[in-house]
Amino acid sequence: VDASYNSSTREYSVTLRGTDETELNDTSSVLNTSNIASITINGTTIDNTKWEIREATLVDSKTKTFKLILKEFNTDGTVRINIKEGALVDATGNASEPKEYSFVADVTPPQWQDATGVYNPDNQSYTITVTGTDNVKLNNLLSELTTSNITLTVGGTPVTPTITETATTSTSETYTLTWANHTG
Repeated sequence: VDASYNSSTREYSVTLRGTDETELNDTSSVLNTSNIASITINGTTIDNTKWEIREATLVDSKTKTFKLILKEFNTDGTVRINIKEGALVDATGNASEPKEYSFVADVTPPQWQDATGVYNPDNQSYTITVTGTDNVKLNNLLSELTTSNITLTVGGTPVTPTITETATTSTSETYTLTWANHTG
């Protein structure tokens, strides 16, 4: 399932893909209110005024995609889309089996938590610990803290810290930022 969220419109766009091993009947392969059995968000069924199919595209003779829009969407959690039997039909009239799509929607941006700092007067170094979190899942490959994406100033003077990743989970990353020759 390909999905994206537009926070301005509060719309969650989901691309559903249907396939057949030989050939789909484009005209008979449709998604609408009569063949989507249910859509639930965190176990609660949403009514058909809260979603719509905006696009149906025959990608090739074997594949058709449907762009489903979940409207007024503003929560994280499990989305389940249940498609009834027969939503897809192949060129010889065979109908598809029922299908359930299930995925976790994440519409809340990650956040940096309050930083904590420690000064070491012996070597005049300062260490700050920062943690970035996400309530569903953090994309650890794209969430790296580096000297190119942070600006650190001390008393108005730019400082280049040494950055070390110290802990990683599926929902957080923790870094220490250390710089020496700091007199107070």
